[in-house]
Amino acid sequence: FSARYRQSSALAEERVLAGRIVSLSNPDAFTIGGGIPIVIDGRIVGAIGVSGATAAQDAAVAEVALAGN
Repeated sequence: FSARYRQSSALAEERVLAGRIVSLSNPDAFTIGGGIPIVIDGRIVGAIGVSGATAAQDAAVAEVALAGN
């Protein structure tokens, strides 16, 4: 999800929780926090996906990993 749509998977989760369930129609997308895109010079080069804790904790770990800390 993050690499394809240039946004965090937490954003997809927020949309689903708000009733915008179209995100659920993509069987290859995870609509829960923990995924973030990797953008270099304005181009998507990949994504980081973290799982194992709460969605908020997974997203925080992904952000730290992206920052290189």
